[in-house]
Amino acid sequence: MSSGFVSGGTTDVPIERNDEWLAAQEELEATRRRKAEELRQSNGRSLYETLEANKGTFLPPKAEAVAAIYLCAPTALSSTPPTYGI
Repeated sequence: MSSGFVSGGTTDVPIERNDEWLAAQEELEATRRRKAEELRQSNGRSLYETLEANKGTFLPPKAEAVAAIYLCAPTALSSTPPTYGI
């Protein structure tokens, strides 16, 4: 029974690469550079940390959100609260 090991060559002779492989490597390197630049621009914060920091800025307080729902509801003028299909 064979082990299935496939030799990758030696370190003495560099492996020849085709144009397709070189293009893929360039694309990967460009992606790495772009991500590094984005990280520098965000002061090292992750996307999660940025979104958490911005959460309070863009979301209205709960009471205002509830009031907005009732004011925009088509049944706001009636005496019963809207059921929204419940």
